[in-house]
Amino acid sequence: MAFLAVHPDQQRRGTGSTLLRHRHEGLDATGTAAYLEATGPRNRRLYARHGYCPRPAFRPPGGPPGPRVTAGGARQPKP
Repeated sequence: MAFLAVHPDQQRRGTGSTLLRHRHEGLDATGTAAYLEATGPRNRRLYARHGYCPRPAFRPPGGPPGPRVTAGGARQPKP
């Protein structure tokens, strides 16, 4: 997934789930797996609900100092 964002005023209304379902339809039709990165626990919970298996968190090399880490997730296509 290249980029997925929902404006803060529109969050918690199902918009992110709708966007993910739409994208997954195309991925599933072609048998394509997906990978994404989440920067916060709320994002990770959303992605887990949509079939993404969490990966360990990591700090990208050369990234800014501080506590921010990225956690990835992978999803296999559904038949």
